[in-house]
Amino acid sequence: MLTRNIMGTGVLAAGLLGLATAADSEPPSLISGLIRYWPFESISYDFGSKFASGYFVPQGDNCLLVLMIAEKADPEVEPPPPSPTRLRIGLAPGQIAGVDSDEYRSLNFTCAEGAATLLVEVGERNKLVALQTQPPDDSIPK
Repeated sequence: MLTRNIMGTGVLAAGLLGLATAADSEPPSLISGLIRYWPFESISYDFGSKFASGYFVPQGDNCLLVLMIAEKADPEVEPPPPSPTRLRIGLAPGQIAGVDSDEYRSLNFTCAEGAATLLVEVGERNKLVALQTQPPDDSIPK
């Protein structure tokens, strides 16, 4: 099962209810099925047997996404997993980058206009891969 790691159940409830954020210091918000992240805000997801953690920073009008991707393991039961992999991706506004697990769960990352925010969508691999083959959408939330 896919879970979203965030601190505090109140933050989770607010995000799931789609409460809009007004400032950079507020938690991510749910907008049209996408989670919006502000620069340097912690991004972390469990998807299948993997864990992804990172952040993004604006570079001009582009987003620089930095993710660490690792195997999940219980250190009390199993030996430590291999070291994580760091992934650095530069995205232009409207451009989508995807990360897939072997369990058919995926993450799509989309740079919003002016690199003000990064949008993350979690879902089934085939659906999210299909989104990457579509032309850029001018209706991406800002």
